[in-house]
Amino acid sequence: MNILFNDHVIAINEIFSLQDILLQQGYLNQAIAVSLNRQFIAKQNHATTYLQENDQIEIISPMQGG
Repeated sequence: MNILFNDHVIAINEIFSLQDILLQQGYLNQAIAVSLNRQFIAKQNHATTYLQENDQIEIISPMQGG
């Protein structure tokens, strides 16, 4: 199955949760926001949100400014 992760295609062989892919890509436990198919997914739902073919994940890092 292929997913799009920050504009890069990633092939995964099994069903992954959003939390699994964040761990695999080194984003678990970071202060980020996650968009799945252009919908914000709250952190408490990462473990129970499962990926499907062609899902699009975007990581948004907080920025400081004024």
